[in-house]
Amino acid sequence: MDHNMPDFIPPESRVFHIDRECYIVYLGNELGDIRPFLRIGNSPVLTNEIHKEISTVVITDNHVGNPLLEILNVPKYHSRYLGDTNVVETMKRFFESFALPTDELTDYHRVKDGEKRYMVWFYSSGNINLRYDDQVVFDLHKREKQDKHFVRVFEEAKAEYYRNPFRYIKQDFSDAGLILTGGNAFWCEAGELLSITAHQGFMRDLIDSGIDPDLIGSCISDLTYDDINSPDAYTYICLLKRHRHRRNKLRVFTADSELQRKLKHLFPVRGSTPSTLEIVDMADTRKGSFQESVISRQKNGWRIHHAGLPDVLFDGDIDEGLSVNAAKKTVRYRSGMTDVSFSIPDGYPVKFIASSIQEDQIVNKYVNYMLTCIKDNILPEEAESISVLGDCFQAFRDGVKQAAV
Repeated sequence: MDHNMPDFIPPESRVFHIDRECYIVYLGNELGDIRPFLRIGNSPVLTNEIHKEISTVVITDNHVGNPLLEILNVPKYHSRYLGDTNVVETMKRFFESFALPTDELTDYHRVKDGEKRYMVWFYSSGNINLRYDDQVVFDLHKREKQDKHFVRVFEEAKAEYYRNPFRYIKQDFSDAGLILTGGNAFWCEAGELLSITAHQGFMRDLIDSGIDPDLIGSCISDLTYDDINSPDAYTYICLLKRHRHRRNKLRVFTADSELQRKLKHLFPVRGSTPSTLEIVDMADTRKGSFQESVISRQKNGWRIHHAGLPDVLFDGDIDEGLSVNAAKKTVRYRSGMTDVSFSIPDGYPVKFIASSIQEDQIVNKYVNYMLTCIKDNILPEEAESISVLGDCFQAFRDGVKQAAV
């Protein structure tokens, strides 16, 4: 059996795409090479055997993969972490917050091995190039697009949102309300969304419902060290990445702020970019505010109080008010002798109104909204027919009301 290495390995054959945001690159040229692999990004599917063969981990400013996983990797594997000046300093503070060693963090703008066969280039744009024998083996920005990294997928989904003629706009969420979609729960108010629970796929669920996920300006998160390797932890990291990309803050309500304070090191103030995380500590009996609502942590869930409305409790039962079950998309209302439950259509915004309202007002509002959406997507000469349709509908409804009287 021939155990010799081929004389030439094509550049593309040196890169192994392990997971959506994880790559292993072979940098050796002989069978006896020691730890000849380099890693970019990470994945929970990597085995111990693979980790032990990796000598270098390239870290990037946009944190390819889930940077929380490195907290689990550092104590077990002794790889060198290689990055540009800013990201190395960022990761150093992050590692130190977990009392992890930082000796292996290495700051290089351009790195060569002993034989000068491979080089890693770091660019101010955030891109990295890995070259082997003067051939580009890996280009991060190209792979982000090709392999659909979260930051790229979000941009594509946002473009899809703008193409939707029936999409909701910020003004549609001016009043206090609720959205349940795909097991996720969102409270809306003053044109902003508060993410109560966000699981994998939340972005797609919102986009499919015609809702802009960039309206999420605040969220609730109770991540702990035990959750680092969970799907929800990765989802939360993706939400932070998106806010970092847009140079926006994400306000986080949490009853366990320890991990959040450490995560804040990953998204620091840098130039004109603010710190991405704004932490609202909700431990014990503390309360926080979201627009005109007051948020508190109860033993059985998160509670929202809004003047003029019943209190709302998520993922628990409340004796007086609304109990919301995001997974089942149901709401239960209890008050005195009243106890009723109802389902909410997936992705359909429900508006709460702190006063009595006539049925006519609700019907007129949504009929006019529907007709406006249709008019925006037809030819001008067809718009007159839509106006006539609206008048006919109004006349029909008035006739039904008179007949009922």
